Amino acid sequence: RADTLTAHYKKGPNGKNQIWKVVGAGNVLILSGSDKITGQQAVYLIEPGIFTITGNNLKIDNGKRTITARDRIEYRSKQQIAYVVGKAKAVEDKRTISADRFVAHFKKGKGGKTEMSKVDAVGNVVIMTEKEVVRGDKGEFDNETRIATLTGNVRVTSGDNQLNGAKAIVNMKTGVSRLVATKNERIRVLIKPGEGGGGLDI
Repeated sequence: RADTLTAHYKKGPNGKNQIWKVVGAGNVLILSGSDKITGQQAVYLIEPGIFTITGNNLKIDNGKRTITARDRIEYRSKQQIAYVVGKAKAVEDKRTISADRFVAHFKKGKGGKTEMSKVDAVGNVVIMTEKEVVRGDKGEFDNETRIATLTGNVRVTSGDNQLNGAKAIVNMKTGVSRLVATKNERIRVLIKPGEGGGGLDI
């Protein structure tokens, strides 16, 4: 749906005109299962089943979880994948995941509705829970287990305390994270005492 829809035709194999592209302008709304995708402009390529949505108010919303972006959302309906580019952010139950870009994977759920199964986050990944903030270079969120895994320059901040390492596992249900050491990198902890001088670097 949009304020204006423009259909583009071409000659088909049987010589008849057929629509190969639809362009929407103004208040674009795309419905896919339980997800609503909104933006200001959209281009739909019918044969490959690809939607590209740009403009303000870029959002994928299913009522419980919202995914927003600054630059574009590209939804590939046949592969059930969405590319969310530019300050990508997912918000659910007062917990957020943000990154430079997301790759969101969908699948058929109960009743045949499309549900998000996994999100791959790349670049400046930040997870915020009610208890702490976790940062890393890359992240993967499993929607079924509600577990997020961050890798690359991982930092876990809780109040004035900080843990650094190569990998963190965050339980988005409980908001509790676990830092995991690797063969090449140990965990470093900076604890700031309640009173007195500097912190303790372990």
